[in-house]
Amino acid sequence: VTRNGVQTLVIVNSGYLLLKKHFIGGNNQKPNGGTFTSNTGNNNQATIELLNQQIAIKDNQIKEKDEQLKSMQKLLDQSQQLQLMNQKKDKLNSIPVPGNSKVNVIEKSIKKWWHFW
Repeated sequence: VTRNGVQTLVIVNSGYLLLKKHFIGGNNQKPNGGTFTSNTGNNNQATIELLNQQIAIKDNQIKEKDEQLKSMQKLLDQSQQLQLMNQKKDKLNSIPVPGNSKVNVIEKSIKKWWHFW
């Protein structure tokens, strides 16, 4: 039917009742008859298989990232220990010694602890 120059779809009363009956049940309707078959079964199985493969790949990536984090943490710890050792060494070498300080600092840095025994 054309109304105001625009084509409009008109539903008769019997069509309205048929549509209402169809949509009232919503998703809770049970299929009528014996069995309900779907051609999406193979598609669903392929999708599940693809998703399982993707999950396995992601699991491997997570394991690799964990190993990288452990390695980086170990390197960071080593770096911090070396830096601390260097700071301690610098502090020991910069202690002023009475007398001729340049000679004493050089002699002190050359002497090892086992020479004192």
